[in-house]
Amino acid sequence: MGTVLDRLFSTLVSSSRWRFSPLATHHKAFVPVTLHLTTFEGEAHGINALSDFRVQQLLPRLQAIDSRISGISARFIHLVASSETPAHAVMEQLKALLTYGEPCPAASP
Repeated sequence: MGTVLDRLFSTLVSSSRWRFSPLATHHKAFVPVTLHLTTFEGEAHGINALSDFRVQQLLPRLQAIDSRISGISARFIHLVASSETPAHAVMEQLKALLTYGEPCPAASP
């Protein structure tokens, strides 16, 4: 995971989540809920989020802003929030559902 994703993940994990308690009938009562976040990137380098057509549209526009830009890529990363750590069978189902599309090429160093 990259630095930005690490910070996002840490922020989401450390923040408290609140939900309405159905036990309270005459006033709103909130109880903290801890969410377990699991990331899925699909293929080894993620799932490609930009088609070749979209890259051909965006790259020249970005190069007009800064000629040092030589390429662009984007990938999908899925975050799954659950009230408890998912069981192995659930993890396998999520992995199967969230692995699709064209694999993202490996990033150049």
